[in-house]
Amino acid sequence: MLRGADLLDSTPRQLVLYELLEAAPPSFCHVPLLYTPEGGRLSKRDRSLSLAALRAAGVPPERLIGCLAYVAGLLDHPEPAKAAELIPLFSLERLSGERVALNRETLGLLTDSV
Repeated sequence: MLRGADLLDSTPRQLVLYELLEAAPPSFCHVPLLYTPEGGRLSKRDRSLSLAALRAAGVPPERLIGCLAYVAGLLDHPEPAKAAELIPLFSLERLSGERVALNRETLGLLTDSV
């Protein structure tokens, strides 16, 4: 199960539940979250950058997907991409274990020439 690093602390409790239910637990992999340029976590609760805002700004989905793949380490440079095109490139080893901040330059990749 691939999920955000913010859920790492809840994993032991969830493993206990699997044990109590006599069910086989999945393998868990926790990946870093995306952070704002100021270091805050991107979240709906804080009204951070949203898909709706990007859509309203005219950012094409392929540009967003390519940019996210770039900051995650799946692409060597930012370029528009479809999610299906990235499947062969995906491996846990390629993902950065470090927290990823969307800096002004990265955000510019999304909105420049929209």
